[in-house]
Amino acid sequence: MCAFWAKQEGLKHEDKSIQEIFDKDVKHLTDSIVDYVVKWTTLGLLELKTVNKQYRGKEIWNSPETSKTSIGGLEPFGKAQKRGSKWLILCKLPVLQNR
Repeated sequence: MCAFWAKQEGLKHEDKSIQEIFDKDVKHLTDSIVDYVVKWTTLGLLELKTVNKQYRGKEIWNSPETSKTSIGGLEPFGKAQKRGSKWLILCKLPVLQNR
């Protein structure tokens, strides 16, 4: 597959011996075979994109059941805030009973 997509994208490997192997691997491919593989790969990726859209936001870490649970014994306080490339989650300190 590496050789196939390298040929499709017009990429050449810097190591000539590897490029010769790539060329030998794809030498037998006709234009109709290449068109077929490109078409069905594109359709498969589009289908995967559609499936992923349906489940976006429903991941286990975004579910309502887990959003109210504690983080290491601490309860989240407010929404998570993005600070640069990191997320900041404020938590309430636990109330100690019987002390």
